[in-house]
Amino acid sequence: MATAAAVLAGLMYAVPAAADEPGDNPQDPYERTLRISLGARDRQDRCQVGRFVNYSGPAVKAVANSALSGPQSGIHDAAQYWNSTPVLQAGIDDEDAGRAYLNAWKARQEKLNETNKPYAPTNSSNGRPYHAPEFGEDIVRFSPGARSALYDQAFKDPTPRPGKASLDKARQVFDAIDTTGDEWATSYKEQYAENEIFGWGGSKTGSSHDIANLLRYGGFPTKAPEPDSVEFRTEVETLKLAWAGCDSANPIDHYRVLTAPVLQAHTEWEAEYSSQAAQRKEIVTAEAAASKETHVAADAMIEAIRQAWQADQILFWQKHWAANKDSIFYPTAAEFTKATADLKAARATAATQVTVANAAVTRAKTASDKAIAQQASAWAIADAAKLPRGRGLMYAQQSVQVARASYAASQAAAKATLTASNAASATVATSSTCMH
Repeated sequence: MATAAAVLAGLMYAVPAAADEPGDNPQDPYERTLRISLGARDRQDRCQVGRFVNYSGPAVKAVANSALSGPQSGIHDAAQYWNSTPVLQAGIDDEDAGRAYLNAWKARQEKLNETNKPYAPTNSSNGRPYHAPEFGEDIVRFSPGARSALYDQAFKDPTPRPGKASLDKARQVFDAIDTTGDEWATSYKEQYAENEIFGWGGSKTGSSHDIANLLRYGGFPTKAPEPDSVEFRTEVETLKLAWAGCDSANPIDHYRVLTAPVLQAHTEWEAEYSSQAAQRKEIVTAEAAASKETHVAADAMIEAIRQAWQADQILFWQKHWAANKDSIFYPTAAEFTKATADLKAARATAATQVTVANAAVTRAKTASDKAIAQQASAWAIADAAKLPRGRGLMYAQQSVQVARASYAASQAAAKATLTASNAASATVATSSTCMH
């Protein structure tokens, strides 16, 4: 592995340094920024768009996955969601899809109540529901309601922030930093670093890594670690771990002693992140597919439960009139024939949902297996490079878990669908016995 000094020299000669990039270390310390910016914006953009993958709907997720699989310029454009037509349009598409799903559910409920009209009065007069329960309401209402709140999480700053206990310790350390007699150090500490770490005027505090560094160094680092030393490697590994956790900025370093480890960490992190790009893309695609099939299975489950309820309503109607044959309201033969036909139709519809749900489970398993296989592929890449498993997958690591959970959820929905279908079949069998 090339030393950080060699890499730094190569970068300095290869491209001109921006105002706050490596190579910018003005002799006048007042011209220095608190930290260099190398790679920070790119990392921040990736994390922001990665949140779209984890918290958004199918359309936004697809746009985000496409952007994250392309050039950095596209990722940056997507991260500016307020000014990104593809992201905004995808968000609108997701909202429209959520409303359409809700409307379709309402239409199915209305159809169920309409089908049940001939049987509702008899059931109702005997203390049973007149209108059908809103089957699956907790699932469906998630679309426009809770899902909207979840989507809001996608646009929040992904940077981890410290808790109060850490900030309190940091304040003690910070206040103990003695800059007496050093006008420049005092200026940086009081006018810049304090605001950056503890916030100013209601602004956010520094990141978790900023606070951890302050505590680790007992202040701000003033001496550069020796290349290839344990201290150097510790700094590099600490930075990569922070960046993988979306603590994307470079460390506060107004003494410019950490430029070499930052550059080394940047070089290594970019290589690690790039090495698993294909796996991340395929995992997110698989997650979306598995989630879609879960919705299919859930819809089948809801419909089968509707039909089982409908069958029970008809059976009760049949039993009631079988016991009240002398009533002046006794149904006609045609009404009994219709009841038998409606009962068999409910059974058939419920049985069809079993086929639908089972097919969804098969597809969900395929998607889940694909996500797991791609995760294993990424792990093999990490193992070969002696890197931590999962770190380079970042947002896609959660997608693997979602894909697995979606497969499990589709299985549960399919089992519930079968139970409802069996209930409808049992109701038909009971009806046959009662009516003969």
